[in-house]
Amino acid sequence: MALFQRPTELAKLSEQRTQLEKKAAAAVEEFAGLRSVSADERLDAFLSGAELGENRTRIAALEGQLEDLNAAKRALMGRIRTAMLAGAHEKAEKKRADAKKIQSELDKHQARTDELLAQLKAHDAVEYGPKGAIGLMPVPGQLLPVPLTVRSRSAELAAQIATLNAAADAIEAEAAQSVKGGRAVGESLEELLLGATQHPLAPSEREIRAWFAEASARADCDWARNEATWLPAVDRGATRFTVVWNGGGAIDAAQSTTVNSHVSRPQPITERPAYNPEWRGRVAPRGWHPAA
Repeated sequence: MALFQRPTELAKLSEQRTQLEKKAAAAVEEFAGLRSVSADERLDAFLSGAELGENRTRIAALEGQLEDLNAAKRALMGRIRTAMLAGAHEKAEKKRADAKKIQSELDKHQARTDELLAQLKAHDAVEYGPKGAIGLMPVPGQLLPVPLTVRSRSAELAAQIATLNAAADAIEAEAAQSVKGGRAVGESLEELLLGATQHPLAPSEREIRAWFAEASARADCDWARNEATWLPAVDRGATRFTVVWNGGGAIDAAQSTTVNSHVSRPQPITERPAYNPEWRGRVAPRGWHPAA
C-alpha cells in the first residue's frame, strides 16, 4: 500500500518484526523437535546412560523464550499500528496544508471580487453576484449555439479545497481501518503472499503457507464430498482463497474462507430419436424436437 510506505520508522519496525519472527520460528522448530522424541528413543537414551533431564531443561527454556518473544511481538505490533496512523496523519496534513494555501488564495480573490462587485453596484445601481458566467458554445450541425455555464474562479478554488480535505479525511479513515487488520484474496499461494506483503500487519509467510496448506486440503475434501451431488455433472474450476488477519497480525480462521468454483462438463451429443405417430396429442420424449 502506498499509504504506508514510510522510509524511516515503519520500515525499521517492519525489519525488526522480520528478525523477531525468524527467531520465534527457529525456537518453535527446535521445541517441536524436542517434544517429538518417542518413548522408545527415551528408553534407549536411558539404557545408554544419557542424561534425560537435558531435554526437559531445554524445553522449559524454550517455553520461556517463546513466551517472551510473543510478548515482544504484541508490543511491536502496537508500535507498527501507531506508526501506520502517524504516517497517514502526516500525509493527510500535507494535503490539508495545500488546502490552506488555496484557501488563502481564495480569500484574497474573494476580497477583490467583493470590491469589484461593490463598485459595479455603485456604478449601475444593480445587485450583481458571481453565480457563473453564461456563454454560448457553437455546435457543428446546429443552427443555434448551446448555452454553456462556466465555473467562476472562486468556485474552482473552493472545489480544489474540498477535494484536498476529502482526500485527507479518506487517508486517515483508511489507516484507521487498516490497523484493525486486513485480508488477501487469490487463487494461489503466490497471489496470497503478494497481497499480504502490501500490508504492514499481515501474518508471516510461514503462517500464510501453513494456513494455505490446510485450506487447500479442506477445499479438496469439500469438493470430493459434494462432487457427486452436482447435476448435471461438472468439473472443478478455480478455488478462491481469502485469508483474513486481525490487528495483531494473527490469522482469523473464522473469517478466512475457501470457495470452490465449478464449470459445466460438456455433455455428449446423442442422436435425435425418429418421430413416432403414436406421440400425437402427447408430450414427446425428452431429446426429441421438431426438425428446423
